Amino acid sequence: MKRVLAAVYFIGLTVGFCARAQDNGQVISTSIRNTGFEDPAIVAGSSSGAAATDWFVFSSSDQRMGITDSRKKSGMQSFQFRAQPGSSNAYQGIAQKFKALPNQHVASSVYAMNDPLDPVAGGSYGQVSIEWQDAAGAELSRLYGPSWGVDSEPGRWQKVAVDSDAPEGAAVGVVVITFYSNEANGNGSCYVDDADMKSRMGAD
Repeated sequence: MKRVLAAVYFIGLTVGFCARAQDNGQVISTSIRNTGFEDPAIVAGSSSGAAATDWFVFSSSDQRMGITDSRKKSGMQSFQFRAQPGSSNAYQGIAQKFKALPNQHVASSVYAMNDPLDPVAGGSYGQVSIEWQDAAGAELSRLYGPSWGVDSEPGRWQKVAVDSDAPEGAAVGVVVITFYSNEANGNGSCYVDDADMKSRMGAD
């Protein structure tokens, strides 16, 4: 069922990236940055709920996400998603671009936690994916990893990962973390931390 929902959201995500994405405008490197969501730092005066540096955001409706120090796997902070109120089949997420290389194999992962005080509800779930784009920004392919949601043990960090090979013509890769709100009425939240991206070059 989740795979079906992911397919349904595919078009919406593509539109969301074009219409709502707030690209940070920084030079794209061959790796991703701020993987522990430590910047900006709440202890230095930043507000809980602020956007994470180096990640751009997208959303189908009101955004309910941002940095937090209430839970963390390591460091001082993590990133929290809260279900969007009054919406079904809604989504919000964060993403970061990296420079794609020929014959590149990429493995991306993140640790996710179902909030023990406000567990994920309804049909809501989170998912990590890798997108490949050509030099003009057109999407070439997208691969989804496993999801976490109502069946995930609250209060326990679990690692979710996805790996993908760069298709021919890929110029840019995108690591994407998405939280889908469905039949939750604004209830439920989750955290992500310690994102990672590893790459290696395959055979010609």
